[in-house]
Amino acid sequence: MFTTGYYITAELRVKDSNQIQITKHALMTLCEKTLTEPGCSMFTLHHDPSTPTRFLLWERFDDEAAFKAHFAMPHTLEYVAQDLTEVVQFFQTNTAQQDKLSGNPPEINSQLEDNLHKQQVT
Repeated sequence: MFTTGYYITAELRVKDSNQIQITKHALMTLCEKTLTEPGCSMFTLHHDPSTPTRFLLWERFDDEAAFKAHFAMPHTLEYVAQDLTEVVQFFQTNTAQQDKLSGNPPEINSQLEDNLHKQQVT
């Protein structure tokens, strides 16, 4: 089960179809290094075999600040400087559990978070 956090799904398009393997390797390196960042617990690369120039990144950061800090990291700047991909679209989403918590009084959220944590542990 997913925990609360700042989730991003990003769709990337490879700019030069002759560089798909180079791009894939660069993205895999980016994923490995990004997972060492404070506040990042998921940074997963997906490749669409029916559209070879399309990659997806599934990301989870503790909060928006950790997500924004990612773009100042040397490995992220190095990847961006290679100019291999462009962002087609991206979405910031919540888990359904986070949506369930929004708009409730703090004491209710505390009870709901406790219940969610118990569900995740079992």
